[in-house]
Amino acid sequence: MQNENENQSEKETTINEEKKPCYKDRSVWVRGLFMLLFVFLMGIAKFVTMTVVLLQFLLVLFTGKVNENLVVFGKSLSVYQYLVVLFLTYNSEVQPFPMESWPSSETEINNV
Repeated sequence: MQNENENQSEKETTINEEKKPCYKDRSVWVRGLFMLLFVFLMGIAKFVTMTVVLLQFLLVLFTGKVNENLVVFGKSLSVYQYLVVLFLTYNSEVQPFPMESWPSSETEINNV
């Protein structure tokens, strides 16, 4: 009986030793650093988005025409922001630009 208890105690000790706490896991810290980088890049992307919005509005106001280049860039910028949010919320392990290529405006959100 005592021998049986010792074996069970040894198994529990081995299991507990193999499992290291999350705060000691290097991959958690690396992801955290990437998350900080993407939060910073998201701030820049928001500023650029507001610039595109303002430029597009002014162009429509004064010319009456939509600038197609700004439309395409605006769509790819919004897809990029979506990819960043997916990564930040742990819905994706894929790190967006600059770790991957810049998303095209044809990128389907459903396929991401």
